[in-house]
Amino acid sequence: MARANQVEHLIRFEHCPLIPIEGFPLPWYSRIPEIIGSNKLNLVVIDGPPAYADGEERAREPALSVLRPFLAESCVVLLDDANRPGEMAALQAWTQLFPEFKLYHMAEGKGVAILTLGE
Repeated sequence: MARANQVEHLIRFEHCPLIPIEGFPLPWYSRIPEIIGSNKLNLVVIDGPPAYADGEERAREPALSVLRPFLAESCVVLLDDANRPGEMAALQAWTQLFPEFKLYHMAEGKGVAILTLGE
């Protein structure tokens, strides 16, 4: 898609296999600190790893804990499929661990959660 839309030069693709994450029962993406480096992220879209199969419902829960040190003072984090039980559990955990974020939940379709920081 990037090549077809002539934006390939604007995108950096990385292979990040799932690995165990301390404190979480399910694996999450590897190499995140090395890839992000000293950059600060203004926008994050969480749409993986897959979390629809039995036993994998909370697969996205490590995301905010892993990414929090790399987020800019003012940022937006989007969580897709926010109406599913696993994503709702992740959101509940995130709001307890990171009360500095404001949470907006758009329930249409499969749902999208919007977390904002430093508006």
